[in-house]
Amino acid sequence: FDELLDDSESFPDEHPGALPKWASDERPKSDRSRVEVSGVKKAGSKWSIPSMDSLTPATPREQSEGPLQEMARQVEVALAEHGVMVEVKDIKAGPRIVRFGLVPGWTNRRGDGGKEDGSQGKMESRVKVQSILTREKDLALALKTPYLRIEAPVPGEALVGLEVPAPTPNKVHLREVMESPDFRKISGKGGLPVALGQDTGGTSVVTDLAGLPHLLIAGATGSGKSVCLNSVVASLILTKPPDQLRMVMVDPKRVELTPFNGIPHLAIPVIVDVDEVKSALRGMMREMFRRYKR
Repeated sequence: FDELLDDSESFPDEHPGALPKWASDERPKSDRSRVEVSGVKKAGSKWSIPSMDSLTPATPREQSEGPLQEMARQVEVALAEHGVMVEVKDIKAGPRIVRFGLVPGWTNRRGDGGKEDGSQGKMESRVKVQSILTREKDLALALKTPYLRIEAPVPGEALVGLEVPAPTPNKVHLREVMESPDFRKISGKGGLPVALGQDTGGTSVVTDLAGLPHLLIAGATGSGKSVCLNSVVASLILTKPPDQLRMVMVDPKRVELTPFNGIPHLAIPVIVDVDEVKSALRGMMREMFRRYKR
């Protein structure tokens, strides 16, 4: 680390501070937030953070039992038509995904290794999980959905999970996740809580960014990468004041992050010129090494 810190080529003199010289607390008035929201005074800080009231509250939602039971019946029938007997034992409906818990049934066959059914020496044996997995496309056709996922087995349960889109999908509001006990617990410990969404059972999914040394968000076009990234940023700026959290954002596409220009958490305006990225990263590396040497 010391050799790298002393390398003038890696850390030129024009960047003596933790961030490039154009990183300043003073920003033009035109860069400041254009939206006025109520704030809550943060302990130990001169700043107030936005109130949760600035976020849209969650709306009551529920999945009708009738359509879910009908889908469960379609699953059993579709597999039975191919000689794969199962029973839907569990249904968990989340805001966007419904998970059916399948219990493999019994099939009649001759030979050993099963249990006798009392009819002419035939034996019954359990349906193999692999036979369920091979019927993925048949299930998609029966349920009229282009997407489904089979989880075999469900962790901690003696079930094969079948996940399909909910017949009546609901929105997951950021406020609902941020008001969850797990999110408040991380925030109360001084961590960096991030609201990610809800699982198939409707349970809020959160994490502490401080415990993630590296983070990669990937996915196909339209899968929600930008929405996820916006949720990460919003979670942080709604829980940490600017004197406890500073950000450097890079957005060469000039689309995803430029709306955050003006928030006081930014050390510098959102970088849109790739030529400026190198010097910004050098400044952040200098700050990182400075903290290592504390």
